[in-house]
Amino acid sequence: MSAQLTTQLAVFLQSYNGDEVERLITRQYEGEPTVNVSITDLAAFSKDIVDDLGSKPDHIIDHFESAIHDYRDAIEMARDGDDLTADRVPEVPQDPLIPTDTEIRFVEPTSEIFHDIGAPRDDKINELVAFEGTCKQLSDNKPRIIETQFVCDRCTTKTGFIDVSHTFELKEAIPHECAGCERQGPFSRVSDAEIREEYQQIRLQEPPGEAINEASPREVIGDIMGDHLIDEAQPGDRVTLVGVLREHGDTDSTLVDTRLEVLSVIPEEVQFEEVDFDETDVERIEEIASSPAVFDYVKSSVAPSIYGNEKAKLGVALQMFGGVSRRLHGNRKRGEIHIMFIGDPGVGKSQILESARSLAPRSVSSSGTGSSSVGLTASAQKETIGGEEEWTLQAGSLVLADGGMITIDELDNMEFREQQSLDEALSEGQISVDKANVHATLKARCSALMAANPEHGRFDPYEPISEQFAMPKELLDRCDLVFAFRDVPDDDLDAAIVDTVLESHAVEPITADGGLQDPSEAGFIDADLFRKYVAYARRNYQPELSEDAREKLKDWYLTIRSMSDADEAKISINTRMFEGAIRLSEASARARLSETATVDDVERAIGLVMSMLKELGMDPESGGFDVDALGGRTASQKKRVKVIKNTIQELAGDEAPTRADVLDALDDYDKDKIDTEIDRLKTEGELYAPEGGAGLRVS
Repeated sequence: MSAQLTTQLAVFLQSYNGDEVERLITRQYEGEPTVNVSITDLAAFSKDIVDDLGSKPDHIIDHFESAIHDYRDAIEMARDGDDLTADRVPEVPQDPLIPTDTEIRFVEPTSEIFHDIGAPRDDKINELVAFEGTCKQLSDNKPRIIETQFVCDRCTTKTGFIDVSHTFELKEAIPHECAGCERQGPFSRVSDAEIREEYQQIRLQEPPGEAINEASPREVIGDIMGDHLIDEAQPGDRVTLVGVLREHGDTDSTLVDTRLEVLSVIPEEVQFEEVDFDETDVERIEEIASSPAVFDYVKSSVAPSIYGNEKAKLGVALQMFGGVSRRLHGNRKRGEIHIMFIGDPGVGKSQILESARSLAPRSVSSSGTGSSSVGLTASAQKETIGGEEEWTLQAGSLVLADGGMITIDELDNMEFREQQSLDEALSEGQISVDKANVHATLKARCSALMAANPEHGRFDPYEPISEQFAMPKELLDRCDLVFAFRDVPDDDLDAAIVDTVLESHAVEPITADGGLQDPSEAGFIDADLFRKYVAYARRNYQPELSEDAREKLKDWYLTIRSMSDADEAKISINTRMFEGAIRLSEASARARLSETATVDDVERAIGLVMSMLKELGMDPESGGFDVDALGGRTASQKKRVKVIKNTIQELAGDEAPTRADVLDALDDYDKDKIDTEIDRLKTEGELYAPEGGAGLRVS
């Protein structure tokens, strides 16, 4: 039976992996010799063999290795047995025919092999399983001993080769007594006779949005062995690990820990590969996308129980569809759309964030309360591996959200330094780590939806944003849209809010199998179908601006730009906003399932940007558009800063002027604004107090 199984597997390799086998025979391969065995193909070849691969993987893998090592003989045996599917083996002089160190990668696992990371594993030990998830942590790679010898220090008798691949503890492999002198050692390792392989440890986490407990996603640890598998994944990558589940740890304990002996690392090849849709789903999606009311449907699907905030909801809906990422002269132009909510507490910001998180096909949530920069970005951490402290690379929330969306609530509770750490991810779509022996650049191509409350409790539309929110100017600059939320008592508005909350508990949504209902009865899309809708649109449509759309965008930008005042250092609009409008236009086209962004899409995008500028991009002191009102200093503030600095320098003598001296000298100015500006200048390092005193100096 053993020889017959080996022969069958050799025939399988010839039939399904013929090109790979030929490259191995002719030695025309690059890197390590490998063969990719499709489990799906193996199931088509023999259901019995694939069933045994799942339940008795060691047995089948041994025979696969025999089929490789004795390939010529196995094929000839198949032909002698009248197996007409077996072709003659090429007459090649080398022996062995195929390199004996050829590694087997198992790919295209069947549904029977897949196992949820969080599901019970008690009946899967020593079976072949496939786990799909996000790489949370990856160790540095180091050589690991697979086989070793020991020599008796008394009589120099050597042991045979001892397999230590199952343990990190060499002491467990030391012989009990010497075969030569029959004494119990001592023994020394024969290091120059050892067989080693590169080793790396990977920690795979339940995918974003699929964990039963989002606050604490479950994990599986995998042991990666062999040069052909090293660095096949990076933290944040969505991958499938195929391997044999093994017991791990203390064998004296009644609690059984498990590790995956990794045989293959399969990266995600299709965006949102985890989202499945059938023909019925596609029909429903296309029906919605072709409806004249498509944008009413998508914006109403965002937090339907929250009344109003129509533009903010439309912006969030378009954010999920996203713009198109492109490469220009080797540089990446991001397609991700970033949005910031600012304003009064208790007006629905958090509910919209939570709704967006539940609607996005891939999402990670975070909060400014308790978040650290390493928890958001990435970090190099020490982990005990094989009894030793080793550096590992661990992904933060932004890296785990790669390709999807991250929501960050209560951004105002995050330390200023932590807020600054977001900049590289939001602008470049990547995170750089450079600590100890760990140097890496991780992908963080996610859209960010953030919310913050003002420092003094209530949002004041007449005060610049920079005076109400302690956050870096760069962070707001990265946002394509910023929306203000205000809690203003109004009898009619309050009644409408209450009615919406009550009605939201009574309406039926548009479902994946129920067709498109009358908007007057539903008006929003079921969350499951919405996720499929976004995934389908992003996977299949990469829209470009039509010529008319380009002209429309150009005319709009130049018109607003002409309102700038160079003498007053007032800029009405900048190219970042222009690029944001392009991304929003592309997202609008995607929502329609179109490859072309039209003038209508551009007008929709312009409407959102202009709404932001009119509400938040005005200088409250001088009037007119001023982009610096969105996070930086407005022209009026810049004048005030200049006056403060000049006054301090004019008053400076042997002793630095105090705050009171400056306020007295600027008696004609608003004292509260001067006082606030001095605090801000000190925080940003533009003013300092010499030797910790009460005086002020210009940096």
